[in-house]
Amino acid sequence: GHVPMKESPREFNQIVLNNLLRDKTGEKVIPIKFQRASKDYRCTDEYGVKITGAYRSIRLDNCNYALLKDVYAQSLAVLNSAVVLENVKIEGKETALKSVDSTVEGTLVTLKADLPIRAVGSRIDLAGASLITPKNQALELKESKVYFSVSDTTKSKLKQYRHEIVST
Repeated sequence: GHVPMKESPREFNQIVLNNLLRDKTGEKVIPIKFQRASKDYRCTDEYGVKITGAYRSIRLDNCNYALLKDVYAQSLAVLNSAVVLENVKIEGKETALKSVDSTVEGTLVTLKADLPIRAVGSRIDLAGASLITPKNQALELKESKVYFSVSDTTKSKLKQYRHEIVST
Protein backbone atom coordinates (compact mmCIF):
# COMPACT_ATOMS: atom_id res chain seq x y z
CA GLY A 1 0.00 0.00 0.00
CA HIS A 2 0.80 3.66 -0.17
CA VAL A 3 2.25 5.03 3.10
CA PRO A 4 3.20 8.71 2.59
CA MET A 5 4.74 9.01 6.07
CA LYS A 6 7.33 6.35 5.23
CA GLU A 7 7.77 7.09 1.51
CA SER A 8 8.20 10.88 1.81
CA PRO A 9 8.58 11.76 5.50
CA ARG A 10 9.79 15.35 4.97
CA GLU A 11 6.92 16.25 2.65
CA PHE A 12 4.38 14.45 4.83
CA ASN A 13 5.66 16.19 7.98
CA GLN A 14 5.51 19.60 6.28
CA ILE A 15 1.89 19.09 5.18
CA VAL A 16 0.81 18.03 8.68
CA LEU A 17 2.86 20.79 10.33
CA ASN A 18 1.23 23.40 8.07
CA ASN A 19 -2.15 22.22 9.36
CA LEU A 20 -0.95 22.38 12.97
CA LEU A 21 0.10 25.99 12.36
CA ARG A 22 -3.56 27.03 12.03
CA ASP A 23 -5.99 27.48 14.90
CA LYS A 24 -9.56 26.13 14.96
CA THR A 25 -10.81 29.11 12.92
CA GLY A 26 -8.16 28.57 10.22
CA GLU A 27 -6.10 31.60 11.25
CA LYS A 28 -2.32 31.14 11.15
CA VAL A 29 -0.74 30.67 14.58
CA ILE A 30 2.20 33.03 15.12
CA PRO A 31 5.10 31.05 16.64
CA ILE A 32 6.18 32.43 20.01
CA LYS A 33 9.54 34.24 20.02
CA PHE A 34 12.09 35.14 22.67
CA GLN A 35 10.72 37.51 25.29
CA ARG A 36 12.66 38.90 28.23
CA ALA A 37 10.93 38.02 31.50
CA SER A 38 11.82 38.44 35.15
CA LYS A 39 8.73 36.94 36.77
CA ASP A 40 8.06 33.37 37.87
CA TYR A 41 4.70 31.59 37.78
CA ARG A 42 3.68 29.07 40.46
CA CYS A 43 0.52 26.99 40.47
CA THR A 44 -0.20 24.79 43.48
CA ASP A 45 -3.33 22.66 44.00
CA GLU A 46 -5.39 24.41 41.32
CA TYR A 47 -7.71 23.22 38.57
CA GLY A 48 -8.19 24.63 35.08
CA VAL A 49 -5.68 27.50 35.17
CA LYS A 50 -4.85 29.27 31.90
CA ILE A 51 -1.39 30.74 31.51
CA THR A 52 -0.14 33.04 28.76
CA GLY A 53 2.80 35.42 28.37
CA ALA A 54 6.50 35.40 29.24
CA TYR A 55 8.03 33.99 32.43
CA ARG A 56 11.47 33.19 33.75
CA SER A 57 10.16 29.89 35.15
CA ILE A 58 6.84 28.09 35.45
CA ARG A 59 6.14 25.48 38.12
CA LEU A 60 2.89 23.48 38.20
CA ASP A 61 2.48 21.38 41.34
CA ASN A 62 -0.72 19.33 41.55
CA CYS A 63 -2.41 21.53 38.93
CA ASN A 64 -4.79 19.61 36.72
CA TYR A 65 -6.20 20.65 33.36
CA ALA A 66 -3.78 23.56 33.15
CA LEU A 67 -3.42 25.25 29.76
CA LEU A 68 -0.27 27.07 28.66
CA LYS A 69 -0.98 28.95 25.45
CA ASP A 70 1.35 31.40 23.67
CA VAL A 71 3.93 31.08 26.44
CA TYR A 72 7.66 31.78 26.50
CA ALA A 73 9.74 30.65 29.49
CA GLN A 74 13.23 29.56 30.47
CA SER A 75 12.05 26.46 32.35
CA LEU A 76 8.89 24.47 32.95
CA ALA A 77 8.42 22.05 35.87
CA VAL A 78 5.28 19.89 35.86
CA LEU A 79 4.81 17.91 39.08
CA ASN A 80 1.81 15.64 39.76
CA SER A 81 -0.14 17.61 37.16
CA ALA A 82 -1.94 17.40 33.82
CA VAL A 83 -1.13 20.17 31.35
CA VAL A 84 -1.78 21.10 27.73
CA LEU A 85 0.82 23.20 25.88
CA GLU A 86 -0.16 25.18 22.78
CA ASN A 87 2.41 27.31 20.96
CA VAL A 88 4.93 27.18 23.81
CA LYS A 89 8.67 27.87 23.68
CA ILE A 90 10.91 26.89 26.60
CA GLU A 91 14.52 28.03 26.16
CA GLY A 92 16.82 27.46 29.09
CA LYS A 93 20.30 26.43 30.04
CA GLU A 94 20.03 23.07 31.84
CA THR A 95 16.56 21.46 31.48
CA ALA A 96 13.65 22.91 29.47
CA LEU A 97 10.83 20.57 30.63
CA LYS A 98 10.95 18.60 33.86
CA SER A 99 7.94 16.32 34.30
CA VAL A 100 7.35 14.14 37.37
CA ASP A 101 4.29 11.88 37.71
CA SER A 102 2.46 14.01 35.16
CA THR A 103 0.71 14.07 31.79
CA VAL A 104 1.84 16.66 29.24
CA GLU A 105 0.21 17.15 25.83
CA GLY A 106 1.79 19.67 23.49
CA THR A 107 1.26 21.12 20.03
CA LEU A 108 3.76 23.52 18.44
CA VAL A 109 6.23 23.26 21.30
CA THR A 110 9.94 24.14 21.22
CA LEU A 111 12.13 22.82 24.03
CA LYS A 112 15.70 24.13 23.86
CA ALA A 113 18.28 23.40 26.57
CA ASP A 114 21.22 21.16 27.39
CA LEU A 115 18.52 18.58 28.23
CA PRO A 116 15.18 19.40 26.56
CA ILE A 117 13.12 16.78 28.50
CA ARG A 118 13.66 15.11 31.87
CA ALA A 119 10.72 12.89 32.85
CA VAL A 120 9.98 10.50 35.71
CA GLY A 121 6.72 8.52 35.81
CA SER A 122 5.22 10.72 33.09
CA ARG A 123 3.40 10.53 29.76
CA ILE A 124 4.30 13.23 27.24
CA ASP A 125 2.54 13.52 23.87
CA LEU A 126 4.01 16.04 21.41
CA ALA A 127 2.90 17.07 17.91
CA GLY A 128 4.76 19.60 15.82
CA ALA A 129 7.46 19.81 18.48
CA SER A 130 11.16 20.67 18.24
CA LEU A 131 13.72 19.54 20.80
CA ILE A 132 17.03 21.37 20.47
CA THR A 133 20.24 20.66 22.38
CA PRO A 134 23.94 21.32 21.83
CA LYS A 135 24.60 17.96 23.51
CA ASN A 136 24.09 14.38 22.29
CA GLN A 137 21.10 13.60 24.52
CA ALA A 138 17.64 15.19 24.21
CA LEU A 139 15.71 12.94 26.61
CA GLU A 140 16.30 11.60 30.10
CA LEU A 141 13.44 9.24 30.94
CA LYS A 142 12.62 7.05 33.91
CA GLU A 143 9.39 5.02 33.83
CA SER A 144 8.05 7.44 31.21
CA LYS A 145 6.75 7.52 27.62
CA VAL A 146 7.15 10.27 25.06
CA TYR A 147 4.97 10.17 21.93
CA PHE A 148 6.34 12.17 18.98
CA SER A 149 4.17 13.10 15.97
CA VAL A 150 5.51 15.27 13.17
CA SER A 151 8.34 16.45 15.40
CA ASP A 152 12.10 16.80 15.26
CA THR A 153 15.16 16.71 17.47
CA THR A 154 18.33 18.68 16.80
CA LYS A 155 21.32 17.27 18.69
CA SER A 156 24.77 18.78 18.14
CA LYS A 157 23.36 20.55 15.03
CA LEU A 158 22.09 17.28 13.47
CA LYS A 159 18.33 17.28 12.81
CA GLN A 160 16.27 14.09 13.05
CA TYR A 161 12.57 13.83 12.23
CA ARG A 162 10.57 11.94 14.83
CA HIS A 163 7.32 10.05 14.60
CA GLU A 164 7.68 7.45 17.31
CA ILE A 165 7.16 6.40 20.91
CA VAL A 166 10.15 6.48 23.27
CA SER A 167 9.71 4.72 26.61
CA THR A 168 11.60 3.40 29.59
